[in-house]
Amino acid sequence: MKNRLVPWTLVIAIAFFVALSSQKQWFQSLELVLYDALVSKIFLSVSDDIILIEIDDESLSSLGAWPWSRDIHARLLSQLSEAEAVIFDVVFAEAQSENIHSHQSQAGSSLTPDQAFAQAIEQHGRVVLPIYINQSYNLALPVEVLPLSIFADSGAMLGHVQIPFDHDGIARFIFLHSGVSQAFWPQLSLAGIQAANQQPIVPEPLGENKLDPFQVVDKDKKYFRFVGEPNTVARVSYSDVVSGRVPSDQWQGKYVLIGATALGLGDYIPTPVGYMSGVELHANILHAIQQQGFIKHIPQKINAIALSLAFLLVAALAVRLSPIQFLAATLIFIVIAFVVSIVGFLVFSRWITILPFCAGVAILYPLWSWRRIEIALKFLQRELQGLKDVQSNTDLIDLNESIAVQLAGLEEVGVLQGWQILKANAVADIYFWPKYNYGSYAGRTLFHTVFEFAGQKYNLNFSTILSEDKVVDLVATVLSQKRKSKSSAENSFELVEQTIKEIRNARQEVEHLQRRMNSSMALLQDAVLLSDLSGRIVFKNDAADNLFAGISLEESIASVGRYFAGKQWPGICYRLLVENSPIYQELNLSVGLAANDEINGEVISSAGDINKILLCQARKLEMDFKKEADQAPHQFYLYIFTDVSKLREV
Repeated sequence: MKNRLVPWTLVIAIAFFVALSSQKQWFQSLELVLYDALVSKIFLSVSDDIILIEIDDESLSSLGAWPWSRDIHARLLSQLSEAEAVIFDVVFAEAQSENIHSHQSQAGSSLTPDQAFAQAIEQHGRVVLPIYINQSYNLALPVEVLPLSIFADSGAMLGHVQIPFDHDGIARFIFLHSGVSQAFWPQLSLAGIQAANQQPIVPEPLGENKLDPFQVVDKDKKYFRFVGEPNTVARVSYSDVVSGRVPSDQWQGKYVLIGATALGLGDYIPTPVGYMSGVELHANILHAIQQQGFIKHIPQKINAIALSLAFLLVAALAVRLSPIQFLAATLIFIVIAFVVSIVGFLVFSRWITILPFCAGVAILYPLWSWRRIEIALKFLQRELQGLKDVQSNTDLIDLNESIAVQLAGLEEVGVLQGWQILKANAVADIYFWPKYNYGSYAGRTLFHTVFEFAGQKYNLNFSTILSEDKVVDLVATVLSQKRKSKSSAENSFELVEQTIKEIRNARQEVEHLQRRMNSSMALLQDAVLLSDLSGRIVFKNDAADNLFAGISLEESIASVGRYFAGKQWPGICYRLLVENSPIYQELNLSVGLAANDEINGEVISSAGDINKILLCQARKLEMDFKKEADQAPHQFYLYIFTDVSKLREV
């Protein structure tokens, strides 16, 4: 239970991080980089029914310094009578100053410039004027700044020009409706479309939960796309229109936006596609409204839930993979997330924030890999300890005294005489093992070499009756029993690598011991079988192969009964497996078979070849090895079959 609880707690914690980071928008700055890249590369089509009239430097040179007399705007409107709608991005909140010279061309006219402009607005019938909400820090309350009442009463549509900015100061979205206490006013471009369609402004009911009457209320938030980089929208100079250089029929069916672009006069707004004049920004908004070029953002709560569920699904799949597959899957899932975000933007006009998901997947890989390494390291350390336990169980020789014990034994049987082990000088001897000196002196054959044990060098001297080849093999065998106190893996500073090297060294020694045991068992004349508690044969030696031709590993021990006469074998297996009774019993091998009968597909030449008496000795073995709680017990059944046929004959 603990093995499953810990990893899934980690996964759930990362899923919570994904949801929280999506809800709190921790990666918003990075996400906006991708959003701006898409917005600045994928544009709306440019409509030919939208045109700008710029109050540019050329117009200021021709018509004089700003502000101009209102009768100039009246003359402009007279040129735009065929326009679908005329949208001013110029605020007319106050009456014209008396210091501004009137350009009234109508001789003897009693109309003031403001009255002339109001009359022109009324005659055109589709003029939109801006309002803005003053929220200056020196004002206690926000104030709606409307056009002069003479203009508003002339039947002009009004639209707000509020441009909200994202947290990084970039204009990416607008509110289609805004106002103080109530989102009453449509956006300037939306008001132009309503003016063209003769749609009056209809206020929406406030509802029961009426907001603060002095609070700015925004509604219908829309992220919009652009038609291109700055200066993409068609434009003409204000002075060219007023002077009549542009035929009036050229304005038929067009939305005309009028605003300042002159250096120092116009307002330039940072957008994802670059700095853009305010009037051109409103032209882009008008394009977006016409073409429904809005990018829908998935609500934060829904996005957070979707990303966390997607992460849990990915985690459930990825953690089952191998390390290299896990790494590849991590990269693939991140790429897929970006592809989904881009496709959602291009095809479905939806923006999906995917960085929290990508961060969760990226965090999962190293943390899960760390957990895997911890598990692998603990397993390797247990394996290493188990191998060391096996070595300690099989190594019956005291390493500190093994060399002296072996030499004393060889002297006792007369193989060598007068052996000595003396500490060597600090200077290395030229006969350091495997170099040696072998020669005759005073009728005796002498051997000398130097070896190192536990950091100390020793001289080894003895006389012998053996040949040089046999002496070298004997000394190599004796000195091989001195093991280093530290493994060669100490050269590695990395713990996992060091542990693997130690296991490799220990495994080699255990495999060497196992091969030696198997070789010894194979040379036994008695047939030996070994089965587990279920009766499955797990070992057989060469003698068993010869005696029971065709028997194979993984067979049941009960299959051995086909090689014996009578019904004794099932009873033997029952006594051994059920009663744990040691077996010491004679059996007749294949008695009653005639010539040309078959055993396991082999034809027997004569009955006498197979008529043998075998002594079966069997008992249960218990191996004292450490095992896991869910691991099968180390218990086996050993069967030894000895041919006693000749002994019976005697």
